[in-house]
Amino acid sequence: MSWVALSSTHVLARLTTDERDAFEAVGEAASTDKLSGIIAQVAALVRSKVATFSGNTPGDEGTIPAGALYHAVSLCRAALVAAQPTMEGSTDQRAEETRQAYLYLDQVAKGEVLVTSPDGVYPVTVAEATGSYGGKVQLDF
Repeated sequence: MSWVALSSTHVLARLTTDERDAFEAVGEAASTDKLSGIIAQVAALVRSKVATFSGNTPGDEGTIPAGALYHAVSLCRAALVAAQPTMEGSTDQRAEETRQAYLYLDQVAKGEVLVTSPDGVYPVTVAEATGSYGGKVQLDF
């Protein structure tokens, strides 16, 4: 998988009808500015989590790993819904998606989940590079 630019299309596709109506009721300019700001913040968060693990190679500025797109959209949607005057609010399912998104990003930062480089190649794992197996070094020079 390559890296992709997180966009409003990704976020808006995951909104319910009520959420979308509330988003559009604010007015095009205000809602577009709000969503653009949220997207930039979430993309920066994902990129910083990816960069935390030294085995990851960040993609072009403003892009995130394609494998992180679902989680990034979940975070964007949660922030957008929280900022809108909607009666629906956050459901247990939405809260769980948000929790899972942060868990995923923490795992990426620790190197527990590997992300591809911008050209789609996974990095060499520590086990492959050091001759270790199950955390035990097999080759000791």
